[in-house]
Amino acid sequence: MSNNQLVSSYSQIYRDLKRTIHYHRNDTYWSCVFFLGMQYSIPVLSALLTTVIAAEGLPENILNTKLPNDALVLIMSIILTVLGTLNSVLKPADSYEWAASFSNKFEEFENELNLSIIELGTRSDVTEFDYIQLLRKTNHNLAKLIDERNLRQVALLGAGATQGVNEPEPVVAEGTE
Repeated sequence: MSNNQLVSSYSQIYRDLKRTIHYHRNDTYWSCVFFLGMQYSIPVLSALLTTVIAAEGLPENILNTKLPNDALVLIMSIILTVLGTLNSVLKPADSYEWAASFSNKFEEFENELNLSIIELGTRSDVTEFDYIQLLRKTNHNLAKLIDERNLRQVALLGAGATQGVNEPEPVVAEGTE
């Protein structure tokens, strides 16, 4: 295999790793935004609906509806129950903490990968073996981070405790490619 083909292969693997990191980083970032919004919107909506229910509906001139106040209170009570259930199942505060933590971990992981590539590029004694080792180790550590993220998400949402499969560290004999 020519040197250009090797560099192209390494580059492709590097891009695949970066794409996976970006996917999980974006996923946890948007989860963070979603749960932060839920963390504040559910209590505010609950308080608003409770106030409306306590006042036995809205005056007819504020809300142009043909529904009687009893039906309006019933609908708002159902919405309030759904919001309360969402709040207890999704646990927005804990979920936000989880999402923010893993968003930061994926960003740190990506930065470490970039710094490792830069470090290898500045050394004069770098071999193909060094790049292969870095990519293998990075792939293995990324898989472990994704597994940890998934296990914590499942545990957070109350699906029960799960056990992760213990994966052995990748073993590469010296001098093999």
